[in-house]
Amino acid sequence: MRAIRSRKMLLLCFLTGFLLTYKRHFAPETVLPLTYVTLKPTRPGTVIELLDESRQLAISSQRMRARNSFQQWLHEKQFNNSNAAGIAFTDDDASAGFGSRMMRIVSAFVTALHLNKTLTFPARGQWTYSTCDSRNNDCYFLPISYNFNSSPDSSSHKTRNRGSVVSQLLANRTYDLWTKASLNSFYKHYNVGADWIKSFDFELPPHLGGCWVIGQLLYYLLQPNKSVERVLNAEKHRIGWGRHAVAAFHVRHGDRSQRGHQGSKLQLASFIAQLSVLDSTVKDVLLMTEDGHVVNEAKQIYTGFNFHVTEIQPRLNDDINRLLAEGVLDPEKEMHNALVNLYLAIDCDYFIGHLSSTWGRLVLLLSYGKYGCIPPRDLMGSTWKSRWGFSSCTASDFSREASLNTCKIKKNANK
Repeated sequence: MRAIRSRKMLLLCFLTGFLLTYKRHFAPETVLPLTYVTLKPTRPGTVIELLDESRQLAISSQRMRARNSFQQWLHEKQFNNSNAAGIAFTDDDASAGFGSRMMRIVSAFVTALHLNKTLTFPARGQWTYSTCDSRNNDCYFLPISYNFNSSPDSSSHKTRNRGSVVSQLLANRTYDLWTKASLNSFYKHYNVGADWIKSFDFELPPHLGGCWVIGQLLYYLLQPNKSVERVLNAEKHRIGWGRHAVAAFHVRHGDRSQRGHQGSKLQLASFIAQLSVLDSTVKDVLLMTEDGHVVNEAKQIYTGFNFHVTEIQPRLNDDINRLLAEGVLDPEKEMHNALVNLYLAIDCDYFIGHLSSTWGRLVLLLSYGKYGCIPPRDLMGSTWKSRWGFSSCTASDFSREASLNTCKIKKNANK
C-alpha cells in the first residue's frame, strides 16, 4: 500500500510540475477586466485609476500586476520614506508648457528615487497655469507625499533659481531644489538617469524598461483631484465618450507654427490619410488643436467622421502666455481643457501626431503607464529623437519597448 501511495504522490508531483511549466511557457496570457487599485488611505483620494467603468477593457493580468506593484512601491517611497526632507521641484520656468513641466518633474522623481529621497513641491509655487492658493500641482492633482506643503516657499529662492544641479544633490545634501538648470547635469553627466533606473529596488519584467518606468511616474503624479474629475466627467457626458473606437489627433499649430517648428505645418488631411492606413473602420476622432480653423475644417469637410472637440476654453491660435497675462484666457480653464484632452487621449485606441511637441510624448507615456502598452500610432515622420526623449525614456528604450508592447486590444469597443 505504501508503494502505491508513493507512486501516486510521485505522479501527482509530476503532473503539477508539468502544468505549472506549461502555464508559464506555453499557455496564453490570462486577461482580466481592469479593476480599481486602492492603496493605503494615507494619500487623499487613494483610488489609483482613471478608467471609465463602462468600458470593460481587458488587459493582461501580468501587465496589471506590474503596474499595481510599481504604484504601491512608489506610494511606499513617497509616504513611508524616513528621509522625508528630499528634493523639491520649483517653478523657475513657471510659464513652461505642461509637457515640458512634467518632463522636468519626472526627471526630479527619478533622481529622488535614486537617492532614496522623497519628491515634493514647495509650499507655494509660481505656476502660471494654476490659480489655487498653493499655485502648484495640487491645484489639479492628488498630493504625492505627506510633506506636500511642508517644504520651503520657492519664492524665497529666486536668487538661486538656476543653481541646484544634480551633482549637488549627489553630494548627499539633506535638502535641495530641483530647477530647470538641474536638467543640464541630469542629461549630460548622468545619462538621463537611465542607469539609475536599472538599479532601483524594484525588479522590472524583461519586456519593460525606462519608458515604462517614466509612464508609471507620470501615472502616479497625474491622478486628478475631484475638481478635475468633475470637469472630465461633464465633458465625457457632453460628447458621448466611449461608444466606439477613437483615434487621437494632435494638430499642433499655434505657438509652434509661429516659431516655425517641424511638424507645425501639418494639415488635417494628412492625419485623416494616416488614420485610413492604421484602421479605416475608425470614424471617431478626438481632435486636439489650438487652431479653431482646423476644428471648422473638420466639421465642414470631413463629414463622415465624428470629431470630439472640448469646449472648455476658446481656441484663439495665439501666444497662450501673452493671452494669459492679458487676462484674455483663464489659466484654470486653460489647464482643465488640456487635462481633459490628455485623459481622453490616453484612453484612445490610436494616436496620430508629430513629436516636435512634448505633448505627444506625454500622451504615449501616460497611456503606457496606465495600460502597460503603447497605443498603435503614426508619428507623422518624426521619431523619439526628433527633439528630445522624455526624461529617462531614451530613444533606444522607446524603440525596443514600443516594438514589444504595442496595444492589441481596443479600449473603446463598438456598442
